[in-house]
Amino acid sequence: MSKLLKQFKAARRAGTPIVSITTADPGNLIKQITENMNGKLESIPVMQWDSSRAMLPITEPGREWISATCGQRGAAQVFARSTDVLTALYQTDELQDAIVFMFQSHELFKNPIFEQGVWNLRDQFKPKGNMLVLMAPHGWKLPSSIQNDITPLDDPLPDKTTLKTIVNDLCEAAKNANAEFPIPETEMLDMITDSVCGISAYAAEQAVSMSITKKGVDMDEVWDRKRMTIEQTRGLSVWKQVQSFDDIGGYRTIKDYIAAIASGMDAPRVVLFIDEIEKGMAGAQGDMSGISQDFHGTFLSWTQDVEAAGMIFLGPPGSGKSVMAKSIGNIAQCPTISFDINSMKQGIVGTSGENIRRALDVVQSVGQSKVLMVATCNGMDALSTELRRRFTLGTFFFDLPTQEEQKAIWNIWMDKYKLLEQKLPPHKGWTGAEIKQCCNIAYRLRCTLVKAAKYIIPIAKSSAERIQNLQREASGTFLSASYDGEYQMNKQALQGSTKGRKLELE
Repeated sequence: MSKLLKQFKAARRAGTPIVSITTADPGNLIKQITENMNGKLESIPVMQWDSSRAMLPITEPGREWISATCGQRGAAQVFARSTDVLTALYQTDELQDAIVFMFQSHELFKNPIFEQGVWNLRDQFKPKGNMLVLMAPHGWKLPSSIQNDITPLDDPLPDKTTLKTIVNDLCEAAKNANAEFPIPETEMLDMITDSVCGISAYAAEQAVSMSITKKGVDMDEVWDRKRMTIEQTRGLSVWKQVQSFDDIGGYRTIKDYIAAIASGMDAPRVVLFIDEIEKGMAGAQGDMSGISQDFHGTFLSWTQDVEAAGMIFLGPPGSGKSVMAKSIGNIAQCPTISFDINSMKQGIVGTSGENIRRALDVVQSVGQSKVLMVATCNGMDALSTELRRRFTLGTFFFDLPTQEEQKAIWNIWMDKYKLLEQKLPPHKGWTGAEIKQCCNIAYRLRCTLVKAAKYIIPIAKSSAERIQNLQREASGTFLSASYDGEYQMNKQALQGSTKGRKLELE
C-alpha cells in the first residue's frame, strides 16, 4: 500500500472533513482509493464532481443521494457550478460518512465564494464523518487564508518499483498477444523503466504501450514520448542534441572533474541546466510584487530538501559554458533538462511558485532524487549568497581561451565545416563561439577565414572593460575551468595569435 493510501485511511479514521491532494492523475487516484478501501466504500455515498460532467456517483448510495437532491431537474442543472455543490452539501442532513471528490480545485479557489463554501463545510462535515477531497496538480498550495482548515496530502509521481510493474505487465500482455514478442531481460527492463521515470503512471503506460513492436520495445520511441510529456510542464524542455567533450576545445580541469562526477558515487540521473541564472533570479531581493521572491524562496527550499548538487559556470558570453553544461548529460548518460526560469514567472504571486514546484517535482522524479544542477552565469552580482551556497560542487571561471585552447577549437570547427588548411586570421582574445562563427561564415560564403573574420567583432574588443571586471571578480575567488586551483587573472593571458595553418585559399 502506498504512503498516500495509508494517509488517506488515517484521515478517514480521524474524521478529517476536508483534504486536498496534489496529483498528476486524479482519475487514477480515485481508482486506487476505491479499490484499496477493502469494500468499505460500497455502503456509503461516494461521488465526484468536475466542471464538465457535474456530479457523478461512484457508489450506489452516492447515486441515491444525487437523485434525491436533484428531484426532477437533473445533476447537470443542480450541480452545474462548484459553489452549487458546496451549498447542497452544506444544506443536506442526510449525508453520513460520504466522500466527495472535486477536480481542478486550484482553479476553483480563485473564486472567493468557493473558498468560503469550503470553509463552511469544515464544521458541518466533521460530526457526520463526511469528507471533501480537493484535487489539484503538483506544485499547487492551499490559499493561506484556509490552509489551517484543510489537511494537505500528496500523490507523488510513481517510483521506479511502480513503473517497473507497469512495464512488466505491458510486456507480458504483448507476449500474450504475440508469442514472438521478446520479453526484456532484467537489464533491459531496468532501462525501459528508467526511461519513463518522471511522468505519471498513465503517461508511462501510454509511452511504453505505443512503443511496443513485434521486435520488442523501441527505446527511442519511448524517450521521444517521454520528452514530449516532460515538455508539457511550463519551463521544462529536454536537450536533444548529442554533444561531447570532443566538440569543446580546452578546459581540461572541468572536463576531468565532470568525468569523475559522472562515474563516481551518486552519479547523476538527470542534469538540470539553468542558462544565465542571473537573469532568471534577478530582482529577488528588491522585487516589490513578491513574484521573484516567491520563486527564489521556492527554489532554495527545494535544493535544500532534495540535497541537489550543483555547479556554476561563470565567464564571458561565448566562452563555452553552455556547451560544456549541455554535454554533461551525454557524458553521464542521463537526460539534460533545460530549466527556463523566466517562462515560469507569472504576474500573480503564488502562481510562479506553483509553476516551479510542479517543474521541480518532475525533475526530481526523472532523476530519482539524483539531480545535478548546472547553471551558467555572466555575472554573480544578481545571485544571493544563499543561492550560491546551493551549488556545492563549485563555481568555475571560463576565461578567454589560451593559444593552445584556441588551436584546438580551430581544428574542431574547421574539420566540422570541412574547410581546407589555410592561414588563420588574427584572433587574439577570440572566444570559442567567435571561432565557430568565423568557420561558419567561411563555409557559407565559400571564402577564406581571413575574409570571414572581417564580419566579426570579438567580445574581447566590444566589451573589453566588462570582461576585465569579470576577470578581476573571479581572480582568487573561483576555480579555473582550464587549470587546477583558483583562477588567477593574467595567468593564461594570450601572448598573440597562434601560427595556425599556412595554406591560404585564393
